[in-house]
Amino acid sequence: MNTVGWTLVCAVAIICAGCGGLGSSTTQPGATPGSTPGSAFVLTLTMNPKCIQEKGPNGIGQVTSGIRPLEGPAVCNVAGDNAVICQAKYAKGATVTLTAAPLGSTSQFGNFSGVAGCANNPVCRVTMDGDKQLTATFCGK
Repeated sequence: MNTVGWTLVCAVAIICAGCGGLGSSTTQPGATPGSTPGSAFVLTLTMNPKCIQEKGPNGIGQVTSGIRPLEGPAVCNVAGDNAVICQAKYAKGATVTLTAAPLGSTSQFGNFSGVAGCANNPVCRVTMDGDKQLTATFCGK
C-alpha cells in the first residue's frame, strides 16, 4: 500500500496516484492549523482499485473532500494495482462530505465501507467525533 502523508508526498512512488491537491475546497469554520490536541481527528481513507469478487481490470477513481482539512490532502486518487492510503486531519465536530467519482469510462464506483450509511452511495458524510477509517472501492468495467 502507498501512504500519502501530511506533506502531500507519496511514500512509495508508483505514479503518485494518491497525491492530490487542495483544489477549490473551503476552509472549515473556526479551524486553524496547530490546534490543541483533542481538537482535531484523523480521517484515514483507503482507496481500493479492486472489487473483491472481480477478476477483471482494476478501477481508477478519486475521492474529494468538500472542506479543506487542517492537514493532509483534500483529494485522493487511486490507479494501478495497489491500494492507496490518504490521511487528513479535520476539526473536531466537522462534517466532511466525501464524493467518490470513477476516472475514465472503464471504471465505476463500487462502495464505501467503514462508515454507517455510506455503502453504495458515492457521497458519504462523516462527522469527525473521533478518528475515522473508511475504504472507497472502485471497480473496472
